[in-house]
Amino acid sequence: MLRRGVLLATCAALLSGCTHTLPLVMPPNAPVKVIVHDGPRYTLDPTSHEYQRLSQWVANNRSGWRVYAVTLPLIGVSVDCGAWSLNFLGSGVLAITPQGWFTKRVEPSDYEYLRQPHGGT
Repeated sequence: MLRRGVLLATCAALLSGCTHTLPLVMPPNAPVKVIVHDGPRYTLDPTSHEYQRLSQWVANNRSGWRVYAVTLPLIGVSVDCGAWSLNFLGSGVLAITPQGWFTKRVEPSDYEYLRQPHGGT
């Protein structure tokens, strides 16, 4: 885990200084796919508490993103929302959008609930 943290810190140092606001919106009434790269794969139903929690996180985190300039394998917890996706790893999150790849800091407690298929199928 320490190695991942060092890797994320190194990547953060390579990023551009300006931040961006992304037009992230959860797909209306559509489930999202969650892949825990060392665990389960499941779908979050829009009526579930976890979907609502993720939706609130997305709404609260549209700003503060930095251009992601390094390509690394996607590991951690991935959330596929159709036109865009999120990849949570350690204290960072990567947003892959039609506008490009962006990253920002995140607390692991903000996404830990996604590691288990509660509220999903």
